[in-house]
Amino acid sequence: CLSSPVRGEDRYAWPLQFAPALTSTFAEYRSGRFHAGLDIKTWGKVGVPCVAVDDGYVWRVRTSPWGYGKALYLKLKDGSTAVYAHLTSFCPAVEEVVASEQDRRGAYSVDLFLRPDQIAVSRGEVVAHSGSTGSGFPHLHFEIRDENQKPLNPLLNGFAVADSIAPTPVT
Repeated sequence: CLSSPVRGEDRYAWPLQFAPALTSTFAEYRSGRFHAGLDIKTWGKVGVPCVAVDDGYVWRVRTSPWGYGKALYLKLKDGSTAVYAHLTSFCPAVEEVVASEQDRRGAYSVDLFLRPDQIAVSRGEVVAHSGSTGSGFPHLHFEIRDENQKPLNPLLNGFAVADSIAPTPVT
């Protein structure tokens, strides 16, 4: 299920060090499911710095050749989770934890849950770099989830994204 409560008091930093521009929005219909986040343009570039939208810690990190590819989950100070997907790399502290576990397992794909005291992040800190892992084209997939991991519309958190295209109703 997707949710869109108005949470105007929660203002997050923009997650990418690029001007806001989208290729896909929240809740767009995709072959039997709804899109759970935003796809943010990187204008064909890989390696654009992704920043923590608020203070928190690295809660989860995944690497996979499909789906979200390399993905980072930050637990934010308000209890919500920010998800960054299709990354090309993580910040050095996360890269070290992931590489160590990949070496230990002898496998690329890992799904790690970190302790709250393991890797703290501050609002605006570079936590990863955009990429195309798991997706095939460079962009940042970004989500905000509530305390129960239910997707929320990130655009209801103070982001100013220019939109000059009127919606097209489909029946």
